[in-house]
Amino acid sequence: MKKIFFITALLYSLVSFSQQTGMTPVQIAERNKPGTVMITATYKGTVSAVQPEFDEPALENLAREVKLQLESEGKFTTDVFWNTYIKAFCADVSKYMMRGTETVSKELNTTMMGSGFIITPDGYGYYQRTCC
Repeated sequence: MKKIFFITALLYSLVSFSQQTGMTPVQIAERNKPGTVMITATYKGTVSAVQPEFDEPALENLAREVKLQLESEGKFTTDVFWNTYIKAFCADVSKYMMRGTETVSKELNTTMMGSGFIITPDGYGYYQRTCC
């Protein structure tokens, strides 16, 4: 909770400072060049999830019903079909998809980069994520 409060206060301070000085965050960073930093964070690990199972006959029936409905209304296009089909699927996911028995695992290796700059004497700063 303290971190969220601090980050909110820090962002408010930055916006307030930028409004008072008329400077953008880029201009503030340029002015504070010695305090500008590049930040890289890498997350590595294994992600595991249960592979869902689909009720294929129910999905085929849904597709048939959506197509017939749209054709009877004279509204059938591929885009409208998929939009309607996905909305119907999401409205009752448990009717078409069930928890499976197989677990799937995948290695995760993600690096994010960004830049920031120090704006207080005790080292706190503003961080802008620029890439994932």
